[in-house]
Amino acid sequence: MKTLIVHLTDACNLSCRYCYHSQWDVKQGQKKMMGSDVAHKAVDFLFDHAGELDEVFVVFFGGEPLLNFKVIPAVVDYACQKASEEGKKVNFAITTNGTLLTEEIIDFFQQKNIGVTVSIDGLESVHDRYRRFADGSPSYGIMLPKIKRLLDRSDKRPAVARVTLVEDPGKVPQILDHLLGLGFAEVGFAPVTTGHPDYQLSNHDMDLLLGEFQNLSQKFLYAAKERRFYGFSNIIDMLVSLHQGEVMNYPCGAGLGLFSIDPHGQLYLCQRFTGQDEFCMGDIFNGFNQKKLETFRDQAEISNKEDCQQCWARTICTGGCYHEACVREGNHLKPNLHYCEWIKQWSQIGLETYCQLASADPEYLEMLCMSRGYRSHMTVRETKGGSYEKERA
Repeated sequence: MKTLIVHLTDACNLSCRYCYHSQWDVKQGQKKMMGSDVAHKAVDFLFDHAGELDEVFVVFFGGEPLLNFKVIPAVVDYACQKASEEGKKVNFAITTNGTLLTEEIIDFFQQKNIGVTVSIDGLESVHDRYRRFADGSPSYGIMLPKIKRLLDRSDKRPAVARVTLVEDPGKVPQILDHLLGLGFAEVGFAPVTTGHPDYQLSNHDMDLLLGEFQNLSQKFLYAAKERRFYGFSNIIDMLVSLHQGEVMNYPCGAGLGLFSIDPHGQLYLCQRFTGQDEFCMGDIFNGFNQKKLETFRDQAEISNKEDCQQCWARTICTGGCYHEACVREGNHLKPNLHYCEWIKQWSQIGLETYCQLASADPEYLEMLCMSRGYRSHMTVRETKGGSYEKERA
């Protein structure tokens, strides 16, 4: 077990119209906050199941996790103490909508080197279309000055942005440049996952999005050739995966090295399935439901997805997101066939970008991988003359 996503609360101060939690939550009005006792037990569980791993990750999530910020400092200190005792390293991250950031919280994030991902949809007019408070008032104007303070202070560990795309894929380049201009180190885009036809991107929209992604990938490539960084997360993730030579049997770490925990201590496949009994894999008090977990792992493996067997991109995509498949295909074990051709074309763009960069500047790929926490394939040794020689590690 490598990553534990800690749902500090299932409450949120926003009421985003496309939010997947609103589609699945059958316990509306029964919002819970995680107590320190459960949070500490969750940390114990993570370390107890980390095996020989040198490094583990704790991700604070919600709802809006800052609604329960009071639990975080104690959890961080406790996890750091456990890591020291067991000779491991622990990393922390949080995903927030940014509306509750304060100077105290920002200082804490910097002191403890906590990675921050802000959910923001970009330009004010785009963001406020769907991301509003429960009373219907817009959120962009509230979050912007707080985010700016966060970004001004994020020199130790730069913050990143996560954008949910609902419509207007033609605005993606403008949104990216806007968010990078605010000071985000990277921006990642994800088409909304929903069964609601009002929010789904049409086939035409997805084609437009692919064209924009291709153009942005070229822009990233041009920047790389000048040894500049252009924080388009989607192509960076693809390039790092290709350079690491990852041959995937599963689309992600859900149910393998990654689990999510709800405020009561129940364990789920991932954050998107938190609260759904079908995807509960045990709890931190009694351990995993091994039979249920092993059944999931057997069924989810790529060799069991018949529609994927002849696909050249199967070990890149591996059938796609379980949650997306659950919403759009009716079963989390099915491949995302509605998304299939798009993913293959996007994978081809990634491969073409990779080949150009690998030919022109392979060292740049090494730096990208190191920025994602991977060990470089090269060692760099300073010579007496001050130049650098590269050796294969």
